[in-house]
Amino acid sequence: MTETDMQPGGADRQPIVRLVGDQLRADSRDVAAYFRKDHKNVLQAITNLHCSPRFRGLNFQPFKINDLTGETTSHVTMTKDGFAFLVMGFTGPAAAVFKEAYIERFNAMEAELRNRAAAALPQTFAEALRLAADKAEENERLSGQVRQQAERIAFQAPKVEAYKRIAEADGSMCITEAAKNLQLRPTDLFKHLRTRAWIYRRAGAREDLGY
Repeated sequence: MTETDMQPGGADRQPIVRLVGDQLRADSRDVAAYFRKDHKNVLQAITNLHCSPRFRGLNFQPFKINDLTGETTSHVTMTKDGFAFLVMGFTGPAAAVFKEAYIERFNAMEAELRNRAAAALPQTFAEALRLAADKAEENERLSGQVRQQAERIAFQAPKVEAYKRIAEADGSMCITEAAKNLQLRPTDLFKHLRTRAWIYRRAGAREDLGY
């Protein structure tokens, strides 16, 4: 979550509007401070709104905390539509000025977000070609990585399957049988095991033993 804040207060201050994810929202605590109301009264006004459950779910997001008496609503964030619906009930000349200022703040931040999005787009044909080339290079790089991974998996698959057959085999399996499952010459497997000190042969003995 990122936030873009201005100072709270009254009509002489900028209203607070926050960017939450990719959506602009006002906070019930900031609305109460700006309109010079008790926060509990703003929360009550939100609770008493005669709007559909769908509209409430889309435009009002409550946040809760646990206190000593149990779970209680801490504050509510609202979209521009939710804010407009709420403050319809705020009356009086001062309230009208405050509502205009808040709506103007929403509009200004929406315009700023649109300008940021437009600035991120290519402005010339050359920039568009460069962006397309960069995307093509990135896709080729990712495709190469996927291809290399698939080749490694395909290369190791026979060995993995052989180890799986050995691991799941019932009873014991001699080294010669294991070599056949691994598609190796028995002499190569014996050498491999001796090199890694997994087996050894006592002096004068003819049989290999496992460590």
